[in-house]
Amino acid sequence: ISGDITITGNSTYYDGVSIQNGAAINSTGTDTTAAKITISGTTGTGFDGIYIEGANTTISSISGDISLSGNSDGYNGIYIGYGAKVKSTGTDSNAAKISIMGTTTSTYSYEGEYSNGVWLYGTDTEVSSISGNITITGSSTKDNSVVIEYDAVVKSTGTGVNAATITIQGTSTADGDDGVEISDGAHISSVDGNISITGSSEDDDGVNIQYGAIIESTGTGALAATITITGTGVNDMDAMNGFEPDDGIDFDSLAHIRSTDGNILLTGTTSADRGVTISASQISTDGTASVTIEGTGGTLGNSDGVNLGSVGQINLAGSGNLDVTGTSTIGAEIRMALGALGFITTTGGTQTYNSNVVLDDDSELSGADIDFLDGISGASMLTLSPTGTATLAAGTTSDFTGNITVTSGTLLALGDTSDQTATVNIQDGATLAGTGSVLANVTVESGGILGPGQSPGILTTGNLSLQTGATFDVEINGRAAGTEYDQVSVAGTVNLDSDTLGGATLNLLLGYTPVGGEQYTIIKNDDVDAISGTFNGLAEGATFVSGGVTFGISYVGGDGNDVVLSVKPPTTIVVTTATDEADGTIDAAVGTGTSLREAILAANLFPDTNIITFDSSLSGGTILIGDSGLNLDLLISTDLTIDGSSLMTPVIVDAERDNRVFTINSGGTGIEVTLDSLTIQNGGLVTNGGNIRVVNAADTLNLLNSTVSGGRASANGGGLDNNGGTVVIDNVTFTNDRAIQFGGAIFNSGDLTVQNTTISGNQSISSGGAIYNKGTLQVSYSLIDDNLVTADLYAGGIYNKSGATAVVTGSTISNNEAGDEGGGIWNQGTFTLLNSTVSGNISDIDDSDAGGAGIYNNGGTLSVINSTISGNNAGGAGGGIFAKGTVNIVNSTIFSNTANNGGNEGGGGGIFANNNNLTLSNSIVINNDDVLDGSGDDIAGGTVNSNGFNIIGDVTGATINVVGMGTDITGVLATDVLETTLANNGGPTLTHALFRNSLAINAGNDTDALDTDFNPLVTDQRGTGFSRFVGTVDIGAVEADFMDLSVTIADSTDPVVTGSSTTYTVTIANAGPNTATGAAFDNTITYAGGSYTLSNISLLFSSTGGATLILVDGNGPDLTNLILASGETATLTYTLTVDAGTGVISNVGTLTAGAETDIDNSNDSATEETLVIPPATILVTTATDEADGTIDPSQGTGTSLREAIIAANLNPDVNTI
Repeated sequence: ISGDITITGNSTYYDGVSIQNGAAINSTGTDTTAAKITISGTTGTGFDGIYIEGANTTISSISGDISLSGNSDGYNGIYIGYGAKVKSTGTDSNAAKISIMGTTTSTYSYEGEYSNGVWLYGTDTEVSSISGNITITGSSTKDNSVVIEYDAVVKSTGTGVNAATITIQGTSTADGDDGVEISDGAHISSVDGNISITGSSEDDDGVNIQYGAIIESTGTGALAATITITGTGVNDMDAMNGFEPDDGIDFDSLAHIRSTDGNILLTGTTSADRGVTISASQISTDGTASVTIEGTGGTLGNSDGVNLGSVGQINLAGSGNLDVTGTSTIGAEIRMALGALGFITTTGGTQTYNSNVVLDDDSELSGADIDFLDGISGASMLTLSPTGTATLAAGTTSDFTGNITVTSGTLLALGDTSDQTATVNIQDGATLAGTGSVLANVTVESGGILGPGQSPGILTTGNLSLQTGATFDVEINGRAAGTEYDQVSVAGTVNLDSDTLGGATLNLLLGYTPVGGEQYTIIKNDDVDAISGTFNGLAEGATFVSGGVTFGISYVGGDGNDVVLSVKPPTTIVVTTATDEADGTIDAAVGTGTSLREAILAANLFPDTNIITFDSSLSGGTILIGDSGLNLDLLISTDLTIDGSSLMTPVIVDAERDNRVFTINSGGTGIEVTLDSLTIQNGGLVTNGGNIRVVNAADTLNLLNSTVSGGRASANGGGLDNNGGTVVIDNVTFTNDRAIQFGGAIFNSGDLTVQNTTISGNQSISSGGAIYNKGTLQVSYSLIDDNLVTADLYAGGIYNKSGATAVVTGSTISNNEAGDEGGGIWNQGTFTLLNSTVSGNISDIDDSDAGGAGIYNNGGTLSVINSTISGNNAGGAGGGIFAKGTVNIVNSTIFSNTANNGGNEGGGGGIFANNNNLTLSNSIVINNDDVLDGSGDDIAGGTVNSNGFNIIGDVTGATINVVGMGTDITGVLATDVLETTLANNGGPTLTHALFRNSLAINAGNDTDALDTDFNPLVTDQRGTGFSRFVGTVDIGAVEADFMDLSVTIADSTDPVVTGSSTTYTVTIANAGPNTATGAAFDNTITYAGGSYTLSNISLLFSSTGGATLILVDGNGPDLTNLILASGETATLTYTLTVDAGTGVISNVGTLTAGAETDIDNSNDSATEETLVIPPATILVTTATDEADGTIDPSQGTGTSLREAIIAANLNPDVNTI
């Protein structure tokens, strides 16, 4: 009970102490005086220092400590086996401690492992304690230091703070043996007492746990036993064995470490091989226990820090975490090769791999969260099945070349993966997210999710493939990629429908309300490879609604192969700032407001956003698009109207010569753009189209009510270049535009319509000071004036190239100058001049070869119809027209043009006919001047084909071939034909009018007055309201449409006696050539001396005329809507009866012309006076002496004596009062 038990044995050959065959040594004391049991055994080269064996062999104590110390130079220091037991049964703080310390220094040569420091062996062999700590310490120079095997048990069954701890320490310096070996079903367990196993070996594993051995903590709660295993392995590279793998901890062959709530710590270090090896074994927990594995590899062999090998299984079924750290100089920090049957699972905790993980065989990880804090390497397959997140930590680089498959949860890539041959598969229910890079071949399978960023961010991938049913989640909280919205940046190819079953699903997560015009590049694709496939239901350009916001999508956005979302702007965008900025939004609250550039960028995104207007504060303001540093033109790529018409003064859009102002370019799909009420100026530093360029043949531009000025082009079209498109210009001014080559104002190779427009003060160096046309051109009701070609080239006004077509109607081409031919027009194609005036143009007057000042036709087809060519001045031949090619002149006037020097080609102040293809019909060619010799003043050159109904002043310079039935009027003066002043005679252009008795009136041939389609002309040059046919067609551009109305009035009786009547005859005549329509006659009768009555009113016409007769009582009959043909008269008669009084009746008639001009207004009024005299007897009716100027008794108080005498004095026939 209280007396200590000490047994000491020493043998040279056999066991030092042998306790066996049911022997029992017990201490039953229960307090501090309890007997201690101390057994020491030493042997030489024979057997064990202490040998304890047998099923019922027991050493036990309640409170007295048990100390076993054995030493052997032969076999084991201490051997306990075959059911022998060493037990401490105390349950309090005085409980017996168990100390087992064995040492062997054997040098004995034999086969087998029998020279261990401590050896626990066999079924039912047990070292156990309730509250007294267990310490097992072994040392060996021959075999393992501590061996616990073949179902031997070391256990602590105590609970609470007094629970026994288990400490096992082994140190081996033997060749090829472990510090501690626990194997073959051995079982080490504790409830609440901590388990510590420490082993070191100089030539093998520090700790070797194998062959079904179990180490477990069964306690629960905070006091549950922890399991700490520390191993140090060394390989001395001995000459006999060479290198052998020596791990710090080798945990394999179906061994099992398990715990509920007690943490597990494995720390292995080796200088030779792997720090910790776990293979074909299991670590498991089912409570709060966490597992920490730390390994440091050596410099030989695999030398991994931690090797998670084949069929290794780590299963944390509770809430505990797994933390793995590996260190290695030449091997893997953490080598993972779990194989098909291996796995690592953390149900409620986090797996953390603090070191780089090398995939050396297929491995599967599952659980809550999985963190890779130093990347992943290797070439095998890793399956991740987290319920939460598997994280590749920021700042790490993974260079794995194998495959990662994510079956659930989220793979959060915050670090970088660098190998593009690797693959990453995101399966149904899994998500790929993060802000790092996954440069592998990424496939998101049906049911998988690609969600870049981490609220939000940019994820970089290699080749990206999304299957139908996959979802691309994009979080949008603002306009900045990476910080405010998600983006995938792809270094490779993109396929959004890799299984060709319809495409992945796009899902937007809106955290704010986007503003129209904002764009989000959700997939930024590198290089030039196009996006393959589309998102499900979202074709190129499709719109969709998310969160109440309408988006559009493009797969050719950005630099041409990016996936870009655009927020649909309103149908009308209002520009609020003159600052040229591009903030990525039309939100007026961002930057200085909504700029014109921002509005256009937004409108380009959606074809149904079709109007841009301006805030009233921009009236007269200037938008400097070269001032912002953007230095980009305003590109319009969609149907759009930019409308400044609401401004009092147009807004100015100024490029400051840094770039073009507007570029119209649909890319070939075709758009229609309208620019209205703008001032567009100072474009430059471009080849074509200084201010505006229409790029594609499919595009249409309507340019309205604007000014285009100051544009500069190094090639063509200083103001505008139409590169094959359709352009309509209406009510626009082009001025001060310049081109180095062609088309100072406009270069056209498409379809161009110009109307109600002024093109003035423009220049080109080569040709076409105003317009260079190589397409189709229509000009109407426009002014092309004062444009210049500075080089010795052509067409100050319009250059019409071979193959081109031009029609000019109702327009004026004046005061333009060419350095050579064609001051006004130079034609090589097909040109029709209709109802227009070409005047005051110059082709270099110092160059004798500079002909055709008005028009130079260089082999083209020219038609001049109803037009005036006047006052043009050529340095060479053909002051008005140089006719080379086919020229047809119909009902035109060619007047007062000058050819200064005919050179070798002859003169022709009016026309020079270079060949025999000039036809002249119903035209006037007169008063032109050939300065050189005066010969051929009006026409010179070859043969002119005449219809015989022309007026030509001088025909001496050419041969006139009359092909019609008439005879030309020649040799007459201009004063016999027309007004010599170019004047406004009605219509949009200036003309030379015919005067009364002109030789041209009714002198033409109706059948030759035809347009280019051989239809009869409807009007003369002046257009609507001016008929071409007033009687027979006149010769020249202007029809004499005047009429000459006159009126006369005559009375039948004068004087007329009071009480009697006179008849008035009013004769209205039209002596002019034109019918008077809508004229009016006003008849005013004044009779102050009495009263009268009108009767018998009659209106007769000599022909078919007509009028509306209005009888105005007391004021004479009036006529309205009077129609009188040429030479017709209207006769108005009526009877006037003088009812009373005397005096003078004044009858005044006045004509007012209607729509036509009355050439002589001097005969448009007439006056007839009729004297009224009294009768023979006058009756005095009043005693009042008065003189009212009448004997009418109704005036004053009646007829006075004085009034009667005055009246009698007027009429000698009055003899009685």
